Amino acid sequence: MRILTIGAKSTINNALAACGNVEVWSMSMGADQPAEPVNCLPYKRKGKIHWEPICQVREAIRQARPDVIHAFYPRPLAHAVLATQSLGRRVPIVSFRGVTSQIKRWSPDQWITYLSPRVTAHACESGAVRDSLVAAGVPSERCHVVYNCLGGVGTVPLSRDLARRELDLADDALVVKMVANMRPVKGADVLLKAAMECSDLPNIKFVLMGRVLDSKIEQLASDPRLQGRVNLTGFQPRAARLLAAADVFVMPSRAEALCVAVLEAMTAGVCPVVSDAGGLKEAVRAGQDGIVFPNGDVGALAEVLRLLHADRTLLARYGASAQDRALRQFSSDAVAARLLQIYQQMCGGRQPMAA
Repeated sequence: MRILTIGAKSTINNALAACGNVEVWSMSMGADQPAEPVNCLPYKRKGKIHWEPICQVREAIRQARPDVIHAFYPRPLAHAVLATQSLGRRVPIVSFRGVTSQIKRWSPDQWITYLSPRVTAHACESGAVRDSLVAAGVPSERCHVVYNCLGGVGTVPLSRDLARRELDLADDALVVKMVANMRPVKGADVLLKAAMECSDLPNIKFVLMGRVLDSKIEQLASDPRLQGRVNLTGFQPRAARLLAAADVFVMPSRAEALCVAVLEAMTAGVCPVVSDAGGLKEAVRAGQDGIVFPNGDVGALAEVLRLLHADRTLLARYGASAQDRALRQFSSDAVAARLLQIYQQMCGGRQPMAA
């Protein structure tokens, strides 16, 4: 089977190429280039109806003669849809969608992307994403949950001791971490308000990594009840390597498809605590891999923090289960296997294209 990917991560391309009996042609940008034996083709990800990338995709189809085209995200998908117009043979197109926002059927650009009749199947980052597509009128049988994948982060995680030393954290402190660009939708304010309700707990630290894009966050972090307890680190280009410093990873999002930072924390064996927004409750099985609390419920999150502060054995059990789940369910190999099933279904009943 020949697969042409447009805008895919190198980890996806490499994992697909390792599946066996699969030839992968990749149109990627920047430094994230796949390794051999993936065939790399030029691609400039410009506007959805920009002629240059559309011509590049059309030339790639002529050269690679793919059985399936997998376009990741809206612009590559539009380029694939427009490039396949008037081809002699219709090539199945698979999309990838990673947001839960509602598709607007009246918007013309949706009809050259996710609502285009030329798109045969949709790979969804979570069940919540799938539900949003179905709600927009996309047939449910075309929507497949594949989740996102880890791997290829490009960093070597530090040990717990080294990570804590770099962040100036005591070895015996309970460290609660959040990694995100802190927009209001990410719910960092919920975490800080819960931290205020736990101000009586001894030896607990809150480390929030990422750009602060919500004006409330710095104000909340400066509250006297949180004095000496909160560290706003700002953007950290290698935040993943410091994950081992944490005992608890909190993602209190108000809306979320599936958060890669949560998957990274799970892979590092850190106990996840997430809101029940979107795909978060799919990634973390409540009471098995970690704890899921109601979206926006400050009191519930505070109670979770109190529970975990008092029970380090529970912390370790959740962390171990989360790590096992992440490695089994969200590895690049697992995601590639699910994608390959979709491709095979799309090609069912017809011969692959000849060389």
